[in-house]
Amino acid sequence: MAGDFEQFGGFTIPDWSLHWVHGVHNLYRYTGDRTRLAPCLPTVERMLRWYEPHLDEHGTLSDLPEWNLVDWSSVFTTGRTSIVSALWACGLAEYADLCDWVGNAGSAAWARERHAGVAASFENFWDPRRGLYVDGERRLAASQAANAAAIVAGLAPRERWRAIAAAMIDRSAVVTCSWIGGDGGYDIQKEEDQRRGIQRIDWDVDHEIVRAQPFFSYVVHDAVARAGQKRLVERGWALQTRPGAFTPLGAPAG
Repeated sequence: MAGDFEQFGGFTIPDWSLHWVHGVHNLYRYTGDRTRLAPCLPTVERMLRWYEPHLDEHGTLSDLPEWNLVDWSSVFTTGRTSIVSALWACGLAEYADLCDWVGNAGSAAWARERHAGVAASFENFWDPRRGLYVDGERRLAASQAANAAAIVAGLAPRERWRAIAAAMIDRSAVVTCSWIGGDGGYDIQKEEDQRRGIQRIDWDVDHEIVRAQPFFSYVVHDAVARAGQKRLVERGWALQTRPGAFTPLGAPAG
C-alpha cells in the first residue's frame, strides 16, 4: 500500500494492503459479482504471498520490513508480531473462501495451510493472567488491535470470544495512546523518539488496553459482533465495569 513516504523513496505500508483484501472479500459477500471480482484474485494472492519469506519457525510473522504501521495507536509490530500475523491469517481465510467460490482448489489449499500454521502457535501470544493476547511475544502490552484481529482471523478459540470482547471495551481499562502524540495532536518529543526507534510505554501495561484509533475500529466492531454482541456496535453501547455485564450507557453513538 503506497504512502506519502514512498513518494520520496521511502517505505510502503504492507499491512494496509490486507484491509484491501478484506474489502474484496466483503464485495464477494454482499454482491457476488464474479465478473468484477475474479480479476482481483491474482493481486490478492500476490499480496498474501509477499509475507511468506518473513515467516518464522513457528509459522507466524517476524521482523517484517517496510513500515508496519497497523494503526496510529501505540501498538508493537517489531519482532514477532501477533497483530500482523492475525491480519495476514484473516486475509488467508478470506482468500480461501474466494478461491472456493471460483474453483481454485490449489490456492485455497495453500491459504488454509498457511492459516493453520499461524493458528498452531498463536497461543504463544496468550496471556492467561489477563485473558488477553499481547502485541508480541515476550511483551506485556495488550491492545484492542491484537485481540480484535485474533477473533476475526479465527485464531482465538470461540469460547474466549465473549470475555475478550468484554475486556476490549471495558471503559475502566481502555486507554487512548499514540506513539506520535496525544489528546488529538502531535507531540514533538514523541515524534523525535519515533524517528529514533524509541517507543516509550506511558500507560499501565498490566491493567490497561490500548484503544484502536478510528480506522482500525472497524476490526474491533467486527470482533465484538462475532462475539455475539452485535447490538453493542449497532447502538453504541458500552460495557459497565462489572465483569460480564453488558449494559447500555448513555445515548447511542452517531
